[in-house]
Amino acid sequence: MSHILPLYKGHNSPRRWHNLFLLCVLSLFVSWHIILLFTHPITSKYFYKVTGSQRIVWSNSSLIPEPRPVNLESDRHLVVAGLKDDDVNWIEENLPDWKAFVYKADDYNATLHPPANKGNEAMVYLTYIIDNYDKLAETSVFMHSLRYQWHNDDPMYDGVPIIQRLNTSLVQTEGYVNLRCTWWIGCPSQIELSPKDGEDHGLDEHNQIKYDLAKNFGDFFPATEMPSHIGSSCCSTFAASREVIRRRSRSQYIRYRDYLLTTQSNNAVSGRVFEYIWHMIFGKPAQYCPKAQDCYCKVFGLCELKCTGEGQCDGQYRPPPGMSMPPGWPENRPEGWGVAGMEDELVGTDG
Repeated sequence: MSHILPLYKGHNSPRRWHNLFLLCVLSLFVSWHIILLFTHPITSKYFYKVTGSQRIVWSNSSLIPEPRPVNLESDRHLVVAGLKDDDVNWIEENLPDWKAFVYKADDYNATLHPPANKGNEAMVYLTYIIDNYDKLAETSVFMHSLRYQWHNDDPMYDGVPIIQRLNTSLVQTEGYVNLRCTWWIGCPSQIELSPKDGEDHGLDEHNQIKYDLAKNFGDFFPATEMPSHIGSSCCSTFAASREVIRRRSRSQYIRYRDYLLTTQSNNAVSGRVFEYIWHMIFGKPAQYCPKAQDCYCKVFGLCELKCTGEGQCDGQYRPPPGMSMPPGWPENRPEGWGVAGMEDELVGTDG
């Protein structure tokens, strides 16, 4: 063992303890900075986060709020087009199984908002698709922000039962499902088109829509012949599957939105252009009007309705007077309002 002793000679010297102390201090210093590196990443002078289409810039990292929890892997997304003052509490209270993306089109300080308040709900829908293209839910429902809407296909114009009854398995099978089954407004034909419509925009709103559609049809639907008639139940409320949304490239949805951003047409025109073609964007024929009886049964499970024709079933939908909801509905319900109280007459269809 004597040959080992020289290796330990002087192991208790002050110099050796001094070196060991410095080594320990250096190790602690390095370890601490490694921890800081992983828990507080080095960034540039300015910090930003992107929420939807919104970029918020701060000059100090301490001002960056924690991101709102968003389950982007959810099976169900509810895409809501609204305005700053709209009451959307009804969504969380009644539809807890849906992850809501509530856009405030007129509030650029909102968590979610489109790049411009143009094109009505179309701008919101396209912004959601563009921003979430790689993380879409299996089923996305697109609708307006108010619970009670004159066009909601429900005896009380209530959006809650429409979403609660929706057959999401059918959405996966069909790819696209309109949330209105009645043919009142839109079916069997909403608008007629010809190549000449793209040459003169006319003077009224209807002809302006025809002009914008005909002029942009080749860009909207490359290598597709423009149909002579387009028809589908109004009014831009529908469900689509992830698979069918992705049949079109993200760049195509950007081109759709570019039309809204650059057009000189007013919101009523540009928004309605997309209202007329959502079903075509998601793979349905130009005239897509399933029989109301089949639609109510397959989409909502309402299979016992008595239907008076291809596009109407008794007791399910009647257009409200004035095409708007009275203040305080449904607690404030004027006499004769609601399907049960309205006159029993067949509502005609466009076309």
